[in-house]
Amino acid sequence: MNARDMLIMSLICFLTGLAGCNRQNEKISMTPTPQGPNTVQGPNSVWDGKTPVGNVLPDFFKGYSKTGAFPKSMVGVWEAVVNERDASKWGIKFEPDGSIKKIIHFLGGPIDLAKGGVDITGPDPNTYAAFIMGPCIARYNKTTKTLKVKIVLEYYEMQMPAGNLKGRIEDYFTGPVTEDGNTWNAEWQSVGWLEGATFPDVNYINENPDKIVFSKIVIK
Repeated sequence: MNARDMLIMSLICFLTGLAGCNRQNEKISMTPTPQGPNTVQGPNSVWDGKTPVGNVLPDFFKGYSKTGAFPKSMVGVWEAVVNERDASKWGIKFEPDGSIKKIIHFLGGPIDLAKGGVDITGPDPNTYAAFIMGPCIARYNKTTKTLKVKIVLEYYEMQMPAGNLKGRIEDYFTGPVTEDGNTWNAEWQSVGWLEGATFPDVNYINENPDKIVFSKIVIK
């Protein structure tokens, strides 16, 4: 079971504990408060909650312009199922200029990026979750007609009856622009850090992306 699957299983347990919860889309003011010295990454090192230095995939956007016409066929809302068991999914809304203003994060749910994140309050004051977003960027290469997307969940915390989880996730999507106007086939690399757990194997994740299919959603 990889790190993402572990997170999904944790999310299932978390949602079970938050039955009847209230979701509040508000600007997040909380910031990570990691403890201990900055751990040097090694085979048996554990993540201490500090933001990693540098980009995980430094050449991800190489050759992809920040400017230029964004493909009209990709403008709109795209969704992809991650796990049918808990109905977790991705959702990305591309604006005409290629910017991303709203997403559905597979772990955090619907998020208005202008508000910085989302809170979920549980049935009692000791059960909650908070998700703080980082950069969410789309870049298009008109020569290869390929789209790349980077979504950063800067920090999340889930307080459950049995304990809590704190972590960070960077997700990368790469795929050719839709041909039929209805589906976008992409490769997905998800790099997740969990406080107290060993560092993710970035090389393995980079070399073994998952396949994911987005469908275009018509909003009436």
